[in-house]
Amino acid sequence: MNLTARKSLTAFGVAMALGLSSYGLALAQRAPAHQHQQGEEHKHGAPMHGGQVTMTKAYRFETVFTKDGLNVFPRTHEDQPIDASKLTGTATFYHPNSPKLWFERKLAPSAARRGQAATSIGLRLDLSKVPANGAMVAFRVEGLPRAEEPTARFTVPFAFTGAMPVTFTKATRADQKAIAAQRVCKISGEDLGSMGTPIKATRGDRSTFLCCPSCEEKLRADPDKYLVAAITTSKATRADQKAIAAPKTCPVSKEDLGSMGMPIKVTRGDRSVFLCCPECLKQVEADPDKYLGTASAASATERRGR
Repeated sequence: MNLTARKSLTAFGVAMALGLSSYGLALAQRAPAHQHQQGEEHKHGAPMHGGQVTMTKAYRFETVFTKDGLNVFPRTHEDQPIDASKLTGTATFYHPNSPKLWFERKLAPSAARRGQAATSIGLRLDLSKVPANGAMVAFRVEGLPRAEEPTARFTVPFAFTGAMPVTFTKATRADQKAIAAQRVCKISGEDLGSMGTPIKATRGDRSTFLCCPSCEEKLRADPDKYLVAAITTSKATRADQKAIAAPKTCPVSKEDLGSMGMPIKVTRGDRSVFLCCPECLKQVEADPDKYLGTASAASATERRGR
């Protein structure tokens, strides 16, 4: 290779390096205020739940808005998930017609399934009345593990997340309790496990189990019908006192709430019930639709009550 060619290649390499470096800096500067393109590879930095990705000093946050609430999924810049069980935060909404604070809500840890570590913080709230254009949401996330950024702040435009893809995987040992609770395939009605290892269908934080590959197409055609929110449990708090006083009794045993200690709060989607003891929890997990209704019915009931 002659000297002129080598000089040309060297200049090209330097230009490329400078160009990529400038692009990286620009991306980092723009990230807090803009959404990443959903076409980015999931290998590093792309949205895993179809939401908006925002970069801060030490983290990347994916924000997912739906008509019945929102979730913020924290990860490191290295794309490693963060245990959200100890995180707290707030979401502050700003109406497009006013620079003043519109309303603010606290965020709480949320797990895809009971017994799993929380992967996000969020809230369940009817967001259907939030203007589709111009509204902004400012987030504050506290309790983050890295010393350089224990509290993160970022703002994103309000926009409902598009339809998230449904993924299908073989169930694992970690799914055994959930499979036992569901018992039968919601599409065919066949016992789970009767046709081999069940198939786990997942979209966002919602999942169900199928008996065989033949049921996949029917679920793809109407995922909202079959994919329901996961059940979460927690001890009731002082903030739940009014809700506990309304039914007064456990829906399973009919015993007075509080007669066996602090009631247990069981939530799916927008609907919650209070139980008197762990024994009743087993019955709710075995037949959640009986006590919590379907996800869509629960959401409609909650909205009418507001």
